[in-house]
Amino acid sequence: MKETAIIHIPNDIPNDIPPDILDDYPSGSGGLMGKSASPPKDEDATLFGRGVANAVGVIGEGLLEGFPTQTIWNGKLVATVRKNHVFMNDQQILYPGSNAPNIKRVKLRYRPGSGTQRVIGGFTNTVATDVSVGVLVKVKSGEVTRTFTNNQVDVIRVNLALRLYKQDKNVRGTELEFDILIQRGAEGFKRKKRVKLKELASDYAPISYDIPVNNQDGTAGTWGVRVVKITPDGDGSKVVNDIQWLSFGQIVQAKLQYRHTSILATQLDSETFQSFPNQTVDQH
Repeated sequence: MKETAIIHIPNDIPNDIPPDILDDYPSGSGGLMGKSASPPKDEDATLFGRGVANAVGVIGEGLLEGFPTQTIWNGKLVATVRKNHVFMNDQQILYPGSNAPNIKRVKLRYRPGSGTQRVIGGFTNTVATDVSVGVLVKVKSGEVTRTFTNNQVDVIRVNLALRLYKQDKNVRGTELEFDILIQRGAEGFKRKKRVKLKELASDYAPISYDIPVNNQDGTAGTWGVRVVKITPDGDGSKVVNDIQWLSFGQIVQAKLQYRHTSILATQLDSETFQSFPNQTVDQH
């Protein structure tokens, strides 16, 4: 039997509000279970961020067969993926057989409603602890490292403020490059992110990077966070390329499981819609 579930999510997409814990409340088939807003996701190559909005909706109670694996498209039987069967404001996310989505930057996580289904992580979170650092990271003074203990942390958020500009128009190739490294337990530090920037910012511009540490099972308790500047320090007269390490956050993600309930978690770019769209899900 083929059914269509309509998930109505009328709330506006928030652009710049703090992280939100998922609001859980009972709902019937096709109802909204929860929503949250994440801080802007920063582009790797710029000093600009992009906000995202998250929602989790009920498709049905009990175990469902799931999304179709094929459909008739342009008179032919073709294989399909999940995004071929999810619509937003009646717009199909992706046409069957197409590599170019109609709606870009959409993440979907689905659970069919079993009693043992895996949790969905990464769609809602709360910053459990924010630790101030307040150190200027330089090549001359060397890497800056902080450690902490938390056996529940899922994501480490590194909060920086960057200043990158040239005061002499004859200077070419002004850039800033740095690494973020994470240490898990007794393991050595591993590079998790290399950032290369070329945008100009005469004032300090705040920017954050989320580093998943895959610790939902709580197997590691001690952590190290390190920021290493690679680009030589500016001279302060012709080139300024400062990294101010403001703080780091220890994020514990909500563990969304909802056993015996078929759910679909959706993450959208805030630039895509002015308000969260109605979703239609084509399922068996």
